[in-house]
Parts: sequence; C-alpha cells; structure tokens
Amino acid sequence: MNRKLPYLFFLLLLSAGYAAQTLGINLLQASCQLFKGHLFCYGITGGNSKSALKVYKLNAGLKIVDSMVIEKPHYKASDFLRLYSDTLHGQLNIYLPKKEKKAVDVYHLDGAPAMLSTAEDVEIARLNNTSLFSPETFFFHNTVYSIKTSHDTSGLQFYLNKYELNKNASNFDYGFVWQYPFERKNVHSAHILFADSRYIYLYVTVRNGSKAGQWLLKINGAGKLVKGTKLNASAEQGYYGLPVVYADKNSRSLWLAGQKFSYSQIDLNAAKLSMEKDPLARIYLIEIDSLDEPVQRHEFKFPIAETKNGTKKVNAAFLLRFNKLSKKADDGFTLETDIYRNNGEPMCYFYTSSSVIGISKNEEKFIATKTIISANAEVERFYMNNDKLDMNGRICIDSLSKFETLFYTEPVLPVKDAFKTDDAGNPYWLLRKSLIKKNSIQFATLTPVKKVYSLKVSQEIDKNHHPQLIVISSQFYITASDDSDGKLMLNLHSW
Repeated sequence: MNRKLPYLFFLLLLSAGYAAQTLGINLLQASCQLFKGHLFCYGITGGNSKSALKVYKLNAGLKIVDSMVIEKPHYKASDFLRLYSDTLHGQLNIYLPKKEKKAVDVYHLDGAPAMLSTAEDVEIARLNNTSLFSPETFFFHNTVYSIKTSHDTSGLQFYLNKYELNKNASNFDYGFVWQYPFERKNVHSAHILFADSRYIYLYVTVRNGSKAGQWLLKINGAGKLVKGTKLNASAEQGYYGLPVVYADKNSRSLWLAGQKFSYSQIDLNAAKLSMEKDPLARIYLIEIDSLDEPVQRHEFKFPIAETKNGTKKVNAAFLLRFNKLSKKADDGFTLETDIYRNNGEPMCYFYTSSSVIGISKNEEKFIATKTIISANAEVERFYMNNDKLDMNGRICIDSLSKFETLFYTEPVLPVKDAFKTDDAGNPYWLLRKSLIKKNSIQFATLTPVKKVYSLKVSQEIDKNHHPQLIVISSQFYITASDDSDGKLMLNLHSW
C-alpha cells in the first residue's frame, strides 16, 4: 500500500471541503489504489450476459473526476475473482483474475486514466516473470535487483542479479543483465538497502573469519564491487542491525543509523540470543564519505523501561525497526522507528509503539533527545490477548540464523497503519486488529485528548466484505469495502 501523499492531494482535500464523507459505487470485486495524487477505484460492472472493467478517478473529497470503461463482452461478472493492482514501473496496473482459468488479464494505465497497454490470458505462473526473482528483490525504475542463493557441498553461495524491463512488453518481461557473485566464504546473509541510477548498496553479514561483522557493499551499474565498508569498528564484536540510510546530496556522503547489540546479546555462531538482560538500547549513527570511508561513528544509549511479567518487573527485550532517517536544519537528524518487544517467546516480537528520536548537532557533537524505550500500554491493550496463535502485530523467526529478517519482515496481521507526531511532539496512531472469532477487521485511532490518550474505534468491517484502508495524508484516511448490495463503499475519516 502507498502510504505517502503528494502535497497537491492535500490541497485538493482542503479545496474540496471533504463534504462527501461516504460514497457508494456500483462495482463488483472492487479495490482501490492511490496513484499520482488521486484515488483510483476499479471493479466489474454488468450481469450474467456481459461485463466491463470500470475505473473511477476520485479527488480527496471522494468526488469522481473521471472514469473509463473497458468492455469484457465475452465474460460475465461472476467469471472474475477479486481484482487487485500495483504501481510497478510508474503505471497503474490492474489485474483481473479469472475464476475458471489460472490466468489473468492485465491493464496498464496512466494517471488520466488512459490505456497504455494490455495483456490478456496471462498464465499466473508467468505474470510479470516473478519466477525470475527471489523474495529479496528491489525495483528501481525499470531495473530490478534480486538476491539469489544456491547450496552445494561447499556451502551457501549468494548472488546479486540485475534485470532490465524489456521494452514494449505488455506483460512485464525482464532481460538478464549481469550477476555479481559474493565471496563464498562465511557470507551469512545479504539484504538490498537501496539503489540509484549509478550504484546499488547492500547490507551483508559475514559470520566468521577476519572479515566477520556487518558490511555495506557498494556495487556499480556494471556489476563490479566498488567498495566494501565495515560497519563494526576495528576489533569490535558487536552486531550492527539493519540500518536506515540518508543520502546527503550536497556532501555525497551516506549516513546510516540502526540498533546495535553487544556480543553477549547476539552470537550467531553459538546461536545465542539474550537481549533481555541489557537495561539499555543502543543506536549507532555512521557517516560514510564520498570516498566510501567511515569518517564519523556515534553511539547513543537509551534506558529501557521495565515491564511486568506477572508480579515481577523485568527488563524487556526491544527491537527497533527504523523507518526513516531525515536531516534537520541544524545538521542534526530525526529518526523514526517502530518498537517491537519480546513477550516471552524467544524468537517472536510484538508491535508495541512508535517513536521519533531527535539527534541535534552542537558543534561537532551529536546529542540525542532524552528517550525511554518502552511498551505502550494503550496500543497493547487494543490488540493483545492470551491466544498464543494470534498473529496480530507479531513477527517471528524459526532460528537465530534469520535474525536479520526481523528488521524488515512485515507482520502477517499488521497493527500499525500509520503514525505521526504533532508540532508539540505528541504521538498519534492509526491502528487495526484482526478479530479471528468475528472474522472482521477493526480500525481505530489512538490520539491525545486533553493530555489523556483516547482510543476510538472508527469502523469494524467483516472480512467477507474485503476491507481496505488507504492513508491519504497526515490528517485523513479512507476505508473501502463491499456492501451486501454489490456496491463499493468509501468512507473518509480524519485522524
């Protein structure tokens, strides 16, 4: 889901007066997608004789500003499954799966909306050539990078593959460009951080040997290694968790920030994880200059609040998943993070809070705002229960070798839809929970009201009605779902 909204869309919302709080559209198997500053809702119209794909373009006040129809005369409305979409390669791509075939019709649209190209009866297995890629894949414009692995008698080998989108392909088709093989010896894991028009950057963990630790690899567009920069300081045994990156265009340097763990907390070789014994959470901040050398290293320590385990107070184990590193006017930074905590299961963490940490610069020294890493009781009360099979807000791994994935794997049932702070630094949440017994999804806001936090359920929707939530700005969001009369119902909410 696209969670960011261009400024233009926000202005449209104000000018529209958001008078239309609810809108019903006659669409079957419908869904919505935010694309280029507008909301596009699409679905099937028609009955038992013939049908059509209809696409509506709406402004921020839920007013229809344009539409298009694609006739499907040889199909009934009941021949299609739930439609879905994405914005891959800067297009609005709408997929129509067929009920009796393992095939899908694909329509590529621009923001007008107008047709760019179509591909009909594409086999699901061949759709967008996804069989080429691993789950570890990164798209940059029309370029795709994918990390693959192979096993043989000598161990595990990692490869970075580059593909380019073939021109004039109605079903996205990719051509292989090059392959970069990682050093075979001791590479434990690799994750793509980001790419631009010149380079791709990867976070790599080396498990043993003289190179053991975490590395930033910089590879150029021709598939050649430019530089490997070790995040760990010389002779340091700590573990540097997956970083978030800020690229400074003026100085051409990179700033990396992430959670740092001591050797006593994490030891991959000994399969040892003991995070709850440390009363402090540590965050690192590293500057890597234009010559790919680490020129600044900073570490910030934050106290961890005790939590109750029955009648005893214990130090909880917290995992910080950083979303964004931004530079401030004083050359300091703001660091946005989601906070997960362990709840007794050693390989599972639960969403508990979010925070914005300020880092100010005073001459050459960086100072972090006083922050206590703690659980948020209101968030946990909203969705937690005693059911150990409940996957709301939970991320788990089955072995310590996959520890890195805890920093980027999304929960099966996410709880946080959005988070923000106001000018005074007060946090606001947009939350959801899946109610298994009721087969529904509940949406709620957690906001400060006269210095006391108030949890308000905004809507509960049966899962059979296919609920969606789309955040359109820092002030508004839309829920979409089917009703019993075959309409797509849209509701505009503030938060």
